[in-house]
Amino acid sequence: MIQKVKIVKADDFYSEKIANIEKNCFSDPWDINVIKESLQNENSDFFVALVMNTPVGYIGTYSVLDEVYLYNIAVEENYRNLKIGKALLQTVIDASIKKNACFISLEVRCSNIPAIKLYEKSDFKKAGLRKNFYKNPVEDAIIMTKYLKEEGAV
Repeated sequence: MIQKVKIVKADDFYSEKIANIEKNCFSDPWDINVIKESLQNENSDFFVALVMNTPVGYIGTYSVLDEVYLYNIAVEENYRNLKIGKALLQTVIDASIKKNACFISLEVRCSNIPAIKLYEKSDFKKAGLRKNFYKNPVEDAIIMTKYLKEEGAV
C-alpha cells in the first residue's frame, strides 16, 4: 500500500530532485541549470508529488497571457500506475482554471501510449503533429490541447 501523495508547489529547493527525476524518466533530460531557470521564471509553475516527503514526480508549465503550456510531467518508475501523474495533471488543470486560462497545450511522443491515455482521460484532444520533434530517438510529437472555456467565451 502506498503512502499518501502530497502535491506541493516546487521552488529551487527541489531543483536537484527534479533533475534526478528527469534523468530517470527521459532520454533527453533537461539540464539542472535549465530547471533552475524555469523554476525562477515568474511565468512558470512547477509542482512536485511527495511520498513520505520524497519527490517521486513533478509537472511544470509556463503561461503566456491566458495560455498554459506543459513543459514536462514525470513520475519515477516505481511509483507509476498509482494515479500520481493524474494528480499532478489535475493540479495544473485546477491552477490553470484559477488563472482564468483558455487552454492547456502539450506535446507527447507518439509512442507514449500511457501518457496519451492519461491526457485523453483528462479531456485533452489531439490538435496536431510536430514532425521529428523529439531526439534520442527521433520521433514525432502529438500536440494535445484541453480547452478550459467554451469557444467564443470571453
